[in-house]
Amino acid sequence: MENVKKNLLVLVLFFCFLTVTNAFGAKLKFVQMSDTHFSTVRESNSYKLLARSKSLIEDAIQQTNDMQNIDFVIFTGDLIDQPTVESFDEVMPIVKTLNVPWYFALGNHDTTDAGELTKSKMLTLLIANNPNQNFNSLYYSFVPKKGFRVIVLDSVIDENSVSLGHIPPEQMTFVENILKKSKKDVVLIFMHHPLLEPFSSPTHKIDNANEFYALLEKYNMPIAVFSGHYHVTKIIKHGHIISVSTPAVITHPHAFRAVKVSNNRNDAVFEFYYYETGLKDLQSKTRYTVFPKDRFTGKPDDRNCTIVIDKKSK
Repeated sequence: MENVKKNLLVLVLFFCFLTVTNAFGAKLKFVQMSDTHFSTVRESNSYKLLARSKSLIEDAIQQTNDMQNIDFVIFTGDLIDQPTVESFDEVMPIVKTLNVPWYFALGNHDTTDAGELTKSKMLTLLIANNPNQNFNSLYYSFVPKKGFRVIVLDSVIDENSVSLGHIPPEQMTFVENILKKSKKDVVLIFMHHPLLEPFSSPTHKIDNANEFYALLEKYNMPIAVFSGHYHVTKIIKHGHIISVSTPAVITHPHAFRAVKVSNNRNDAVFEFYYYETGLKDLQSKTRYTVFPKDRFTGKPDDRNCTIVIDKKSK
């Protein structure tokens, strides 16, 4: 009987060991698309090719479907250009051609507090159209694989036509409670507005970004924050935190990202891959609508690079 108890104890300890170690060496690969600005309007302005928004999104989704081992796709805001149910309904058949799960972070163009597509209505439509979007809020969290924690935030201010972002107190508390329980995970945060501005814009930044950054800095695990909104390509690393700005599909350079993350015992490895849509005629046309051009395309290391975060560094 004593031997049986010892054997059971050894077996329990072995499975506990496997549970812990399985989190290490795990790999996750996802695609981030931002600022697709799908429009039912048939005219483009000099900056946003609204009349070609359907073709641009379809191209990005087709490229994504051709990739191997993608775990999920996330749209980081401004999926649609005008906050109407019609725009949402028209873009859904395109989005649903994705052959992997997809998720959504709200952008300032997606809803309005003065029209038909309010935040509440958007949540209802997302739940009805996406089996993965089964959350009771526009900010939420999930575990795509053991060793990784995804947090999606709603940084959009509840006021019509405001481009500033804000992280409300309840979302700060939500994030902190998750970070307290995720110390062995790589944490991936998605929201429309950037944690660290890729360039200064008093009208587009998160107005309490310093407070939010201080919260993330308290927890010494690898954290990457992915955003759009500025339509530019930029990666900024500060200690254990990476701020990733991803370009827009609708404006030059008409691009998106794939990211592969490895959660190892002593470090986390982030591999960033930059993809342009295949509509090169449009890209050639819009390169003259942005200045300076390299702000939007970024430097080479803002597009394709590998960043390692040492878990032991303080």
